[in-house]
Formats: sequence, structure tokens, C-alpha cells
Amino acid sequence: MFIIYPDISSYVLMNNSFFAPNAMNKNFLMFSNSIGHRKVLDRIQAAKLAGYRIHLICYDKGHDSAIRDEVISMATTVSLIGRPADMSIFGRFMHWIAARKAYIGLNTEAKSDVVLVNSFEWLFFCKIFAKKPRRAVYDVADIHPVQYKGVLSILIRIFERISLSGGWVIAVTSPWFYWSYFLRYRVVGGDHKCYLIENKLSRVEHESLSDFSENAPLRVPVVIAWTGILRCNTSLRLLIDLVEASPGCYSIWCVGVVDKLDPKLLEYASKLVDIKFKGVYQFSNLSLMIHGANYLWGCDFDDGFNSSVLLPNRLYQGVAACVPIISSSSTAVGAVVDFYKIGISFVGRDPVLLKEILDSINSDTHRSMRDRCKLLNSKVVRNQEWLDLLIDSNIESKVLSNSCVNPGVVFNG
Repeated sequence: MFIIYPDISSYVLMNNSFFAPNAMNKNFLMFSNSIGHRKVLDRIQAAKLAGYRIHLICYDKGHDSAIRDEVISMATTVSLIGRPADMSIFGRFMHWIAARKAYIGLNTEAKSDVVLVNSFEWLFFCKIFAKKPRRAVYDVADIHPVQYKGVLSILIRIFERISLSGGWVIAVTSPWFYWSYFLRYRVVGGDHKCYLIENKLSRVEHESLSDFSENAPLRVPVVIAWTGILRCNTSLRLLIDLVEASPGCYSIWCVGVVDKLDPKLLEYASKLVDIKFKGVYQFSNLSLMIHGANYLWGCDFDDGFNSSVLLPNRLYQGVAACVPIISSSSTAVGAVVDFYKIGISFVGRDPVLLKEILDSINSDTHRSMRDRCKLLNSKVVRNQEWLDLLIDSNIESKVLSNSCVNPGVVFNG
């Protein structure tokens, strides 16, 4: 059964069908590999909003110290079991001893309602040590299959299959991830209860971007905004080739955190007049930083499985701001873009082909794409219809064929 909620803070944890029906003690226990991560904060905020007491056992690591501090301030109890610098078998065992001690330190009531884990490691821990709560949720990060190769990945899937048969429900952030991993590798059956938590765009971010929904008409130079974590070297090379092939015709705005880009390539790009690095954005000011953009760059070629099955923040940001998306046609994003005609997609990694497609878009076509974004705008986070549309049978079969997943997969619910 595929049960969909568009905004975790407003729907998921407040809905008794997701967490423990008739929860008596309103205790929420989360095991996490990170404390300073937005996804952790999303779940903590939602649980708090739903009236749960928060108990957190996790590693003391994360991207953002401000998020870390906010998570700690919201939790009733926090047990930090060190930084996972030593991830050998012995290192994990020592961390588990600390986690087991922290778990025992919680009273019985704190373990009775909801347990949420966000990695197979914590799933394994709970299977061995924790009492079964009223509701157990496996909240799986999309990068999960990418992290491990060979025999280890096979062992992980076998253990997941055993553990999840014990009444755990699955929460994922992309339907294509569920199709391409859990069903493709038979980790669960097609009737297993799975929750799609689409929290790629907070309400604050959505409302801010929607203020600029009447976005820039097509003009020269055509502005392409690349937002989020800037880590795809292939994307940067394509954008460099694009501006060098047509000086003054295109302007690239890089808005976000630079991560894993080749230093020499980054230095070269930063010296180009038509490529501007505008710095890191906050959710509240992204609209200002991309206001005037004609397209949002939705490609990520360098992350393997992730690149093919994820629906990244950029897709939701583009729809909310009514900025058409540029995507790769062989990905889930490309399928969504093509299906709703809210942008353009291109095959392969050819800058010449990309330029030809962009040059073929006139003002009327661009306006039509923006108008279709506007039609979907209110559905991005405000109701379930947007997500219902994303699993429409037509688009499902297209993405399944692109992802080399069995097209015969049928979803209930």
C-alpha cells in the first residue's frame, strides 16, 4: 500500500495512521546517524507539533550547527554517542554499547509509542535490542543503496527483508526510489505499507517562492539558476561549454553550497563573466536570489542511482517559483518535466544538443511552461493531488522503463 503525504510537518506525524494509533504516552524515539541535518529537524519539528515528547539517540555529526542546536533544544532527552570516526566493526560495536546504555536509561513509557530509524544500522540495532513499539518506521535516505557495494549490500538487503517483515512500515521521499530499490530487489512485497514523505519544500520556502510566481519572461541573456548543493562536475562542464559557445547569450547563477566540485574547474568557472556564484541561500531568501531566472538547472549526472530516481528540491522550487526546469531525459525528474511540460529535457551530456534545444524555445513556449508550473504550484505542498499525479500510470511506466525496473510493478493504494 502506497500512502502519500505531501508535507511531513503538516500531515504525517499528526495523522494517527502514520504513527501509533491511540498513542497513550505520546513518546517519539528517533535513532539517527546525524543530528545536524534538515531531515532530522523536519521529523523532530513534526513530532513536537503533534504533541510528542522527543527522545533522540544519535551520532554527534551533521552539516549545520544551527540545526544541531535547534534539535537539541526541542528534544526532551538527547543521547549523543560520539562521532562515527571509527566505523570498523569494533568501532560500531563500541557505539552500540553506548546506544544500548542510553536506550536502557529511558523509562519504559518512552519506548512504548513510536520508534523511527533512518539507517539500516539502527534498524539492526532495534531488531536486536529494542522492544517493539506501537509503531516502527524505517525512514530511508535515498542514498542508501549507493553507499555499499558487493557482498555487503546483499547482506543488508537480506537483513532488511527479515526485519521489515516484523510490522515495520517504510518511509521514503521518492516513489522511484521505492520502485528501484525495495521492489526491484524484493526487499518487501508489493503490498507492504510504504509512506511517501515528500518534504522537499517547506511551507516557508514554498510561500516565499510563490511570491515570485510571475517570473521573468524569456530574454537575452537567458538566465539559468543552479541551486542547492553544487557537486556535479558534469553539470558545471556543460554550463561552461554553454556560455563559452554563445558569449553574452546565457548567464549562469550558482546559488548554494559548493561541494565536491573539481577545484581547477571551479576556479576556471569563477573567472567567466557569464557564470556568477551568488553564495549560499536560506529558505527564506531563495526567492530573492533566483528572482529573474528563466530556468532552474535540474540535472545531476555524477551521483549514479540518486541521479536517476530522486526528485530533488530544485524540481519543487522551480514549480513553486514558476521557473521551468532543465533536466536529463533518462531520469525521474526528466519524466516529470516531460509529462507535465514544465521545462525541457535532453538526452546524454552534449552541450551542443542542450544549446540547440534552448535556442529553439521562443517566448510563447517559455510562457506556456511557466503557466503549467503555475497550475501545479498550489499542489506542490498544499494538498495530496500533486503527489497523486506523480504516480499516474502513464508517467510510472515511463520512469520504470527508464530506470530498468520491471514495468509490471503495480502499486496498491
